[in-house]
Amino acid sequence: LGPSPELIGAYCRKEISWGEFAEKFRAYLMLPRGKLLLLRLIKRAWVSSVTLLCVEETPERCHRRLIAEMCLEIDSSLEVYIE
Repeated sequence: LGPSPELIGAYCRKEISWGEFAEKFRAYLMLPRGKLLLLRLIKRAWVSSVTLLCVEETPERCHRRLIAEMCLEIDSSLEVYIE
């Protein structure tokens, strides 16, 4: 569920803004493969706790927050803690 090297590279090189990154990453997650992976993550979260990690220190501009938000959009009954 990580961003493609091209997408994260463009963001790190400041070729695109955070808003553009978030929009493109959300679009990627809505493709059939991304949506399938989100559904698998949600299914796993119903069985045990799931922790998403990233190199970013805070979740404000991190792909893990976007993933968590999309999982909540799909299943609003999930318990999600973003720290």
